[in-house]
Amino acid sequence: KSMRSTPNFTRGLLIVSLLMILGCHSTAQTASMPSVQPPTLLTSRSMNSPISFKVLDFGYTPLEEGFHAQSKVLVFQDQKSWAAFWQTSQRLDGNLQSPAAPQVNFANQTIVGMTPGSRNTGGYSVKIDRVELKEEKGNDHILIHYIESAPGEGCMVTQATTTPVVFMAMPKSDLPVELKGQQVAVACH
Repeated sequence: KSMRSTPNFTRGLLIVSLLMILGCHSTAQTASMPSVQPPTLLTSRSMNSPISFKVLDFGYTPLEEGFHAQSKVLVFQDQKSWAAFWQTSQRLDGNLQSPAAPQVNFANQTIVGMTPGSRNTGGYSVKIDRVELKEEKGNDHILIHYIESAPGEGCMVTQATTTPVVFMAMPKSDLPVELKGQQVAVACH
């Protein structure tokens, strides 16, 4: 009798497979497809004012392709640049076409995509903690605070390069966007 056909071997293989799938536990922020209507345009406020935002979950984006050695932020103000971004995808749909850009109303919102950079293994995720308007003399900008979850010691992770990303909608603004991140290790279960 082959060792592969024994019940104990099969049960053990199933347990190991489940552990690999579950890997590290992370609580990623997600939301439904963008039908976001922020209440107003971004206007001048007091220093370090919080900005409302909504995390968007597209399932997959072209930002996840390739290797990004450092953090990267992409800001989309119009349908043309948004569609061009989606056309850069190397993935193809069932008709062998690049995925279509999700419909977004750019009349009163800006879409921002960001990554803390590519990582050598799986098990990483990123979420937006808060967004604020920073008013500094001659250097007004939007600051996105994010938290990157990293696999803790001993976590089973895929041995492939991954790029954690997050996209969000916020009130329309043409101010520059900066990132400030923090990395936390997530314990394995």
